[in-house]
Formats: sequence, structure tokens, C-alpha cells
Amino acid sequence: MPRGRGRGGGWQSNLARANFFPLLTKPNKAVGKYCHVPGSYWEGCANADKKKIYKCIVVEFEALHDFGEYGKAPAFKLKEMGETGEGSLEPGVASGEDFSMRYPTPFLEYFYQANPQELPIDMQQPKAVTAEADETV
Repeated sequence: MPRGRGRGGGWQSNLARANFFPLLTKPNKAVGKYCHVPGSYWEGCANADKKKIYKCIVVEFEALHDFGEYGKAPAFKLKEMGETGEGSLEPGVASGEDFSMRYPTPFLEYFYQANPQELPIDMQQPKAVTAEADETV
């Protein structure tokens, strides 16, 4: 007798907990959306800023970006927009310049933190149940 397929979809929740996120079916749809990138992503970031979260807007998808000595790989070009998303006034590392980030990791981790609604439904965090909902049962 053939084995049943089961409920399905449960593996994706386990993957998300292990920081494996589903690939974007159309990467260009991420253009114009934000990513939340920690200051620790940048090598020259000051220790005081490493835990800060910077909003970065996705500028474009590059199917084959040249990372120099690290080879070529898919990447997204992002622009750092400061902590509030209105633009950065900081000199140096977080200066509002464009930078490229490898795809799928670490880009997807930062992208889904800022855009949880883009995750498949079975991977989204369940909504909290309120006391009012329990009383109506």
C-alpha cells in the first residue's frame, strides 16, 4: 500500500526556525521593499552600533554579481537608509551608500524580518489568541 503524503508544509516551519527561508519566486518583486540589517553586518561598524538595526531599501536584483576574490553569485543591491528609513546622515560605514548582499543568505533572513507577510502562510507567526476569543466559546 502506498504511503500517504501527510499534511504537508510542516517542514517549512522547521526550516525557518533553522534560518533556512524559502527562495523568492520572483526576486525582482523585492525591489522597493525594506530589509532590516544589523550594524554587525558591516565590518567597520563601531561596537556601539553593532546591535542597531538599519533600514535598507532594495534597489535591484543582480543575477550574477562579482564579489571580487569571493567569486560571482546572485545578489541584491541595497541602499542603507539609517535607523528610521528616512536616510542616513552618518559618515563612514553607514553612510547611505549602495552595497550588495548575497542571495539567498544572508539577504533572505534580513528581508523576511522586515517583511514577514512575504513568508508562505504556514511559516508566518501565529497571531496571539485574545482572552475575548476564549470567552466566546
